Amino acid sequence: MFDENILNDLVNFTDSDKQFLLTVNKNPNLLTFDNIVTNLSFFSKRCINSHCSDYEYVETYIDDDIYYIKDFNLFVDSNKKIVCYSNCQVDKEFFVHFLGAINNIITVINNIDISSKEIPFLGYSFFACQKWFISYGHFTDEMFNLFDFSQKFNNSPIPTEKFRFLQDYPISQSQNTGYLIPQDNDNYKTIDHLLFNGKLINFSKENHKCYHLRHLIIFRNHFATPTFHKLPTSSRDHILNQIPSFVPNRSKNLFLTRTIGLHIKRILDNMYDIDKFFVDKNFDVINPENISYINFINYLRNADNVFLTWGGIMVCLMYVKPTANVYILKGRDYNEEDLSVIKNMISNYSLENRITVINSVDNRISIEQLNAYV
Repeated sequence: MFDENILNDLVNFTDSDKQFLLTVNKNPNLLTFDNIVTNLSFFSKRCINSHCSDYEYVETYIDDDIYYIKDFNLFVDSNKKIVCYSNCQVDKEFFVHFLGAINNIITVINNIDISSKEIPFLGYSFFACQKWFISYGHFTDEMFNLFDFSQKFNNSPIPTEKFRFLQDYPISQSQNTGYLIPQDNDNYKTIDHLLFNGKLINFSKENHKCYHLRHLIIFRNHFATPTFHKLPTSSRDHILNQIPSFVPNRSKNLFLTRTIGLHIKRILDNMYDIDKFFVDKNFDVINPENISYINFINYLRNADNVFLTWGGIMVCLMYVKPTANVYILKGRDYNEEDLSVIKNMISNYSLENRITVINSVDNRISIEQLNAYV
């Protein structure tokens, strides 16, 4: 699992923490939720682990003070202990990566004055989803699961309609996230509005470093969970029921192009030639970043053939009609990935026999390759 020499650098770990890590390093089967929370001193013990449908979640005690540390996307309790499932690193599947950063994280948390009157208090009873990155695929996944979880949750004496929702996504390029944020994230805001209609608190909107709340329910969302990138139909249908249906397409063939990202430049080297090819073939060529989310959905659900590039945009295949053919252009930077990253969505929307992956050669997809499918 990890190089045991790293333990020498973990100055914020107790001797019992280190002993537990040595034990699980020899027997990874012991790295369970209960063992992590019980044996590692920096995890909160003031929460209950439970299940709801396909979701595994933790619930903090109703009257306990909880704080959100924005720099690390972490929830901590009043003793500055981390609430499990706060983000993707705080998870048994990703634990070795968490060890590399935990010393710094604990040091920063310990230096935060949670008694400060400058920390805004948000109130009581919130749903949250385990946090990944702010990239489009992960954001959509988290928002859709957050809505679906709220529809299924019935394990609290507090009525579900009393809960609010928590998320953290940037609202302008000026927030220096390292990600490209077109149109001040108008499409992210639209998803937020369509799903939660004002009941979601976006930590980035006020841009404080720390927030105070009570009673948090946060569910796990990781590779091993059955809901990861599933894109539940309850959330999809809730959005479709609110937007007008119209036919924007000039043709029934659609290509979703993309721009170069800021955090990872995972674009095909001959993207310009690919765009031109589809334009010449009278495809509708659109960049989802540059049109409204509602128009984008209508393009997708009216197309018979959808070509797109590999990446987070694949989560939008939930909107294609049941008879549409899907072709995914896969660049070199995605060689280590396969369709298992969206296996839950593929199964959920019966896409198994409708997706064709077109692999690049030296990070280029030739016109000859494309002609074989058009």
